[in-house]
Amino acid sequence: MHNRKYYLSLLLKSDIETKFIFRAGFWAPGIDKKTARNEYFNNMEENLFTFCYRGAGNFSYRFYETLMMGRIPILVNTDCVIPFWNIINKENIGIIIDENDLKNNKKDFITEITNYYNKHKNNLIDIQKNNRKIWEQYFSPIGYLQNINNL
Repeated sequence: MHNRKYYLSLLLKSDIETKFIFRAGFWAPGIDKKTARNEYFNNMEENLFTFCYRGAGNFSYRFYETLMMGRIPILVNTDCVIPFWNIINKENIGIIIDENDLKNNKKDFITEITNYYNKHKNNLIDIQKNNRKIWEQYFSPIGYLQNINNL
């Protein structure tokens, strides 16, 4: 069961400022792909945090794009397989919440986001810079190939 709409609805109902672009489907049907892609990255650039949730597969392209853009992901982890996860310091990369903890009421989605922001509000720029470095080192084409033996 994919809960993307559910988590987005929680964000919309919260006091957290959001600037979502809602589309009718994957790859923005009915909109020129170049225009849609530009709007997507412009929207990501305008926001400190980016909500990342799995698609049809158990991974999120948006997670990697968020790191590439030097933004902070809000990743609801559905037991995603993320390369180099055992090497990367996940503590400060962003908000990573196991979906099972949300479903079992061990954690509250909005509270986790608020707590992360309050804990890190004085070093958010450093986190963004570090996220870009993580992307360059591990997830860019060159970085991935240089580290593939570490998988």
